[in-house]
Amino acid sequence: GIDSMEAGNVFLPEFKIDYNQRFALAPTSDEDAHRPVVHTAQELALVLCEHSVRTLSKNLTLQYRNTLYQLEHHGPGYHPRGAKVTVCELLNGQVVLLYRKRQLPYTIYRKAEGPRRVEDEKTLNNRVDAALLRQSTKPPPRPSPNHPWRQASAVASARVAALAQSSVS
Repeated sequence: GIDSMEAGNVFLPEFKIDYNQRFALAPTSDEDAHRPVVHTAQELALVLCEHSVRTLSKNLTLQYRNTLYQLEHHGPGYHPRGAKVTVCELLNGQVVLLYRKRQLPYTIYRKAEGPRRVEDEKTLNNRVDAALLRQSTKPPPRPSPNHPWRQASAVASARVAALAQSSVS
């Protein structure tokens, strides 16, 4: 059997010849039926990408994948605020913004932090139970022996004892 990449590469040419002899069909016509490509490489890249629609804010910004994009201004007459913009993420990771099939220049304003992890009920309940257990097993706070409260109570009890003794005599 084939158990490594090298063994597979040695077997492949022999397999291709056998496979083509069994399953290959001759074309019924020798004429090439393919149409010529009339699109540019950029247009093809925009077809083969992920499209997402976003709405521009008043300050010409939009957010896509935790990143804030701001359109570059083109003068006072250019106001696409509130317009729907298509965000195209190409296969190489580049982002293109389209408005009415025209590419818009932009600057990346800031990258936001990723979304925080949402805890499910089970995890949240366990954390709350652990916090309650820590609080219930914690002894109540007691002042140290030389704390001013203890000294004040000792002085007060001495005064009370002195008053009690003076009233008895």
